[in-house]
Amino acid sequence: MGQKKFGAKVIAFEPLADVFHELEKNIRINHADVIAYNVALGNGNFINGSKQGNMFVAGGQAKIQTSRLDDYTFDRLDLLKIDVEGFEHDVLLGARSTISKFKPKIIIETHSVALRKLCHEFLISLGYSLSLEGRTIRAHSPGMDKVTNLFYSPII
Repeated sequence: MGQKKFGAKVIAFEPLADVFHELEKNIRINHADVIAYNVALGNGNFINGSKQGNMFVAGGQAKIQTSRLDDYTFDRLDLLKIDVEGFEHDVLLGARSTISKFKPKIIIETHSVALRKLCHEFLISLGYSLSLEGRTIRAHSPGMDKVTNLFYSPII
């Protein structure tokens, strides 16, 4: 069976080794056009968190070194999806040049009222507007009080 084409090339970043291996397995099984990196995206610094199930979430003593999206080379970038369990602002900081260059549409899941505000202000400063607010879940975890899916578009 040949490689399936869905009209898009996907580049995925996954920091946890066991989850990354499952991702690789699914890419092979589905003959998907996906390039996967076993790294955490952020601002290039270490992040502190903890492994909870198949996620690495903010708030913990474990440290992971991050890479910046700006350190990767792309021919184009149409859509950027960020779902990083409390590290949203760090990822945006490490992607500033890439976002400014390509002006992709951005889907971001923020995990607190404070993170939503930081991410919103950052994206507004880069010429984006909030296009749609999706699903919101009230949470009761420290630092993760409101999980919201947000859709941003560049102002043209």
